[in-house]
Amino acid sequence: MFKNFSIKTKIILIAGSAIMISSIMIAYSSISSIQKIAKEDIAKLKTEAYDTKMNELKNYSSMALAVINSYYIRSSKDKIQDEVKNYIDEQSDFLFNVLENEYQKYKDKLPKQELFDLLKSI
Repeated sequence: MFKNFSIKTKIILIAGSAIMISSIMIAYSSISSIQKIAKEDIAKLKTEAYDTKMNELKNYSSMALAVINSYYIRSSKDKIQDEVKNYIDEQSDFLFNVLENEYQKYKDKLPKQELFDLLKSI
């Protein structure tokens, strides 16, 4: 079949075949390399995304634990008793200041029983 072709045609066919085979081999090698790099990058991204989410969840857990601890400390029996005691002391001081001011204001102007009734009504 190739006996009828001229030498020039045979050389062109051989060179063309060599170029075609080389091109196919280079293309296959490039595609294989790109696929390998892509798989490695995907695996790396998956690992990084997993690590990022894991750290994010750890941060959320730490934050939640801190909030719970804060509420636990604020709601301890001793802390609540101290807060209630301080509130009662503040309110009592305020009330006694009002009564003392009213007493000082009217002590010389009203009889003792009227002054007592006035202070009781406050």
